[in-house]
Amino acid sequence: MMDESFSAAASRLQGLRVLIVENSWVIAEGQQSLLEEVGMVIAGPAATAADAELIACECAPELAIVDIQLRDGMAFGLIDRLHDLGVRVIVVTGFAARSVPLVNAAAILEKPVRAKELLAALNTALRIPGEPASN
Repeated sequence: MMDESFSAAASRLQGLRVLIVENSWVIAEGQQSLLEEVGMVIAGPAATAADAELIACECAPELAIVDIQLRDGMAFGLIDRLHDLGVRVIVVTGFAARSVPLVNAAAILEKPVRAKELLAALNTALRIPGEPASN
C-alpha cells in the first residue's frame, strides 16, 4: 500500500513508458515491480546496451533507468544515444556517483536506490528546464 507522499511522487509518472537497463535481474525486477505499482509502462528490462537500444527504438520510452555497468560494457554510449532520441535518463551505479563522469543524465543515483529516491529522480527528469518544482 502506498503512503501519501509516495502517491504524490508517483502521480505524474502514471502511463509513461520507462526503459529499464540493468545488469542484475534481481534489481531490474525490483525496479519493474515498483514502477508498475505507480502505473508506468515498462520497456525491457535489458541487460546490454545493444538490447536496450533495440527496445528504445521499438518502444520510444520517455524515460530510462540505466545502470552504468552493463553486461556488454559501460553504458556511456547508450546514454548518449538515448539522450539523442529524446529519452530522459536516470543513471544508477554501484560506483560512487562523484566518480561517474558527467553524462547526458537527469540524475546519477548510487545503489542501493530507495523507492522514493528513484521516483523523485524520475519526476525531476520530467521537469522542463526552467519549470519550477512542484511540491
